[in-house]
Amino acid sequence: MAVSSYFTLASRFLTRRYPFQVTHFVTGRCNARCNHCFYWKSLNKGTNELSLGEINRISKSMPNFFSLMLTGGEPFLRDDLSAIAHIYYRNNRIKNLGIPTNGLLPEKIYSTAKNILDTCPEIFFTIAISLEGIGKDHDDMRGVPGIFEKVKQTYSKLAELKRQYKNFNVDFLMTISKLNEEKLKEVYGYVRNNFNTEVTMIMLRGTPKNPDVKNGSLECYDRIRELQKDKFKNVKSFNHPKLKLMIRERMHWLRHELIFRTAKEKRYFIPCYAGRLDAIIYEGGDVFPCEMLNMKMGNLREYN
Repeated sequence: MAVSSYFTLASRFLTRRYPFQVTHFVTGRCNARCNHCFYWKSLNKGTNELSLGEINRISKSMPNFFSLMLTGGEPFLRDDLSAIAHIYYRNNRIKNLGIPTNGLLPEKIYSTAKNILDTCPEIFFTIAISLEGIGKDHDDMRGVPGIFEKVKQTYSKLAELKRQYKNFNVDFLMTISKLNEEKLKEVYGYVRNNFNTEVTMIMLRGTPKNPDVKNGSLECYDRIRELQKDKFKNVKSFNHPKLKLMIRERMHWLRHELIFRTAKEKRYFIPCYAGRLDAIIYEGGDVFPCEMLNMKMGNLREYN
């Protein structure tokens, strides 16, 4: 995708009738037991996932859109995850794909990611590995002994792909809660010092499994958010080799800046674009305009 295309995205999504991004919860299955999970009530309740055929039918009825997020649950538990990505790539001409993971399945994550890269060569693809602490801290927050070591293995394997494919990136995703807010700088520094990548931080949302972990410190989040500004200081030219990636990360940073100001000042700075900027498809086909709004719009098994 040409760099110039990124500068037209904001104006395009504001005038289009259809969502800029689709977030598809492809499964409700998960192999972790996180205390901070906002989706815990829906996890491992039996399989009601849209089949590959249903996803293909639904995708064909949708217009083209820019960005796709395949999430869960743990999305890599689906054996047909690469096929799902290719359906959207073929039918909807997606340009950006993101998949979060807990990192518990290094070999499967690697093979699936490589398959996606080989079958969807024109997308920019990012895998975000969840990391909330170092060593036992992360194991405890994710409820799985040894998951921290699995995370390191997964990153190591995906780093091989990053060296092979210019359109692939792997980074870390940190959810801020009372469980880790005092160690955010430590975790952020660990990632920057031990891995050749970045860490994106998000505030805990929804109703977590353990309600006591919610409401992390905004002041702590603000300090780390300020540290992230450093990554943009050296981008002074349109010839910068990582310009496209930096533009994408800058967009993420601006989003977090807006979230922080909204939470701190308790007022809205822009109108709500739920359903216009993003659309949510849950594993059973239910459609919502936003993850946080309890406003079901219908079910794609019944209507698309």
